[in-house]
Amino acid sequence: MTLNRNPRVAISGLAVVLAATLGITGCSSGAQPANEKVVLKVAGTSDTQAFEKVLLDYTKSHPNVTIQSTFVPTDQYTTTTRTQLGANNGADVFLVFPGSANTMSVGPLAKAGAISDLSDQPWVAREKKNWASAVQYDGKTYMYPLGAQTLGVIYDTALFAKNHITVPTTWTEFLASCDSFNKIGIAPISVGMQTSYVPQFISYALVPSTVYIPDPTFDSDHLAGKTSFAASGWKETLTKYVDLQKAGCFNKGFNGTTYDQMLNDVATNKAAMTITVSPSFPGIRKANPTGKFAMFPLPAFDTPAQNGAPEAITVGFAVNAKSKHLAAAKELVAWINQAGNTPKFAEALGAVSVEAGAKVPEGLDAMVAKWDKGLVGPFPDSSWPGPEVQATHNVVIQQLFTGQTTVDGALKQMDVAFNAYLKK
Repeated sequence: MTLNRNPRVAISGLAVVLAATLGITGCSSGAQPANEKVVLKVAGTSDTQAFEKVLLDYTKSHPNVTIQSTFVPTDQYTTTTRTQLGANNGADVFLVFPGSANTMSVGPLAKAGAISDLSDQPWVAREKKNWASAVQYDGKTYMYPLGAQTLGVIYDTALFAKNHITVPTTWTEFLASCDSFNKIGIAPISVGMQTSYVPQFISYALVPSTVYIPDPTFDSDHLAGKTSFAASGWKETLTKYVDLQKAGCFNKGFNGTTYDQMLNDVATNKAAMTITVSPSFPGIRKANPTGKFAMFPLPAFDTPAQNGAPEAITVGFAVNAKSKHLAAAKELVAWINQAGNTPKFAEALGAVSVEAGAKVPEGLDAMVAKWDKGLVGPFPDSSWPGPEVQATHNVVIQQLFTGQTTVDGALKQMDVAFNAYLKK
């Protein structure tokens, strides 16, 4: 099966696997004198560490460039990288998130003058029109997505088969699968609520079905002030989130479980499932290379045709506007963004290539089938006007499971955060 993908939306934060630092030696291009040695610093999140192998191809063809790459967990990356940029000691090339929902997203970085305008680069001609809000700021282009990602339920197909449990396609079947795994002593879903960005995953997995399929214009109406979180399918989203916990679907101690632990739980069959982004696949497969892992959409209703799957463009590379090696940095990004190279980065990321004719990565067929049927919705933060909305969402989800708020209270806090931007 091949794709001609045209992803519509973006996510502000990816999952994390390892923390590591890499030094790669390599080359220079025609942008510098042939004998000039250039050291380029490249920064990314630890779930993109597999990029180091792809970057080796660049260094082989550019022997005067040395690439020093650093990969750290996402929550650390979003704080330290922004601080480094403010102190004028940031990497020359670094990953940025699409849209405006994160401090390391295109919008806030471009507004601050931290990233270089790349509108004159040749790869901009392949930019999809509906990516504009994700990759542009004030009409200028700053990044190109390395792929398209989704978010759903990752499971070991062999574990399901061994226990004669079929993949659920309805809400009732999903709750029944939780009960089945509890009866055989396996935690149904491992949830790493201790890690700051994990609380968003289950919400984001549900909203295509609860919000966007029944109300395709929700985002535009929301930005126009015609609706709200509280007056929309978001109430059903958070209610079902809580219902999963009440039904015993979560692992014990989920409030103290980290993202890394939840991936390891599903990799080692301590848990039957985990709900996360597709770029989590490489980390799970690294922990269990012989496992057969796949993803299915988290169903929200008992009618399969009402259940959708999320779709979003992934991260891309931006150039530090204050880089001391601006020409070399732009050349590296231009190489990364060539149509023949982005699929390599998408594969390393566990994402679907945005280039025409790309194959569906292993384990994602059920998700892409939903896309192809039009049963799809965005990662909701792709339309959120600023980082505080996503931050508020993640906090109130944690509060829901520590008894500090209710569904109505959580939605009220999200509305306050969102409406603060509308008043500006």
